[in-house]
Amino acid sequence: AIERSLLAQRMAASAAWARLRGRPPFHHVEAYESQPGPKAQRLYELADRCMLEARAASEALGARFGIVVIPYARQLREFEAGLDGGAYGAHWREFAARNGFACGDARERFLAHAEPASLYWREDNHCTAAGYTLVAEAAAGLVWSRRTELGWTP
Repeated sequence: AIERSLLAQRMAASAAWARLRGRPPFHHVEAYESQPGPKAQRLYELADRCMLEARAASEALGARFGIVVIPYARQLREFEAGLDGGAYGAHWREFAARNGFACGDARERFLAHAEPASLYWREDNHCTAAGYTLVAEAAAGLVWSRRTELGWTP
C-alpha cells in the first residue's frame, strides 16, 4: 500500500491550504452556517427525508425511534464569523421536536471534557472509546429523561 507523506497529510488537514485552493476550511461547512444558504437548505432537506425514512423503518419493526447527535471534532473549536458550532445539533433537536421523536446532543459533554482531542482518532473524525463513552452517556440520559413516556417506573 502507498501511504501519503506526512507533509501531504498535514496539507490535507490544513484549513489555510483549503482556503488557498478555494475550498471551505473543513468538510460540511454548510451544516454550521448561522444563516443556512441554499446549498445547506437542500442538504438538510435531504438529510431530513432520510431521517424520517429511518424513523418509519424503525416503527415498522415495532421499535421506538430517537437520535443522539455526535459532534464532529471541528465543532469543539472556534468557528469563523458566520458559522456556529451548535447549528448542526440545533437543527436536529428542532427537527426531532417538530416530528415527535427524541433527540439528544452529545456536544456539551464533549466541550466539557478536559481533553477534547482525546475523544477522536487523529487519523479521522471517528470517536475513540472515550468519545463513545460520552455518546453512550448522552443516549442513556435521553432514555432516562423519557422513562415515564416509555412506561418505566423507577
